[in-house]
Amino acid sequence: MDIVYPLDINVHGEVVGHAYTASGAYHAFYWSLSTGMIDLGTLGGASSAAEHINDDGTITGYAQRTDGKYAAFVWEAWAARSRARAASTRSGGLPERA
Repeated sequence: MDIVYPLDINVHGEVVGHAYTASGAYHAFYWSLSTGMIDLGTLGGASSAAEHINDDGTITGYAQRTDGKYAAFVWEAWAARSRARAASTRSGGLPERA
């Protein structure tokens, strides 16, 4: 993910936005100092973007579905932090996409 577009930050310093993948698609991400960048994946399609994060860590955005249409999503930051912790306990780096 070379090109990154941060779109929102909360009072805890957690950042969300979208970043371009090697294939040229863009994916929603969550970033914090403790987890680093986490790819939030898509809803089966090619692209997604996280647009807002509130102070409770609730993330909202949109993602492409397998039928090519876009849908809104809500993601809880605690889930992203849990994925990062799980990934750090096994080899291979970041967890698989959602």
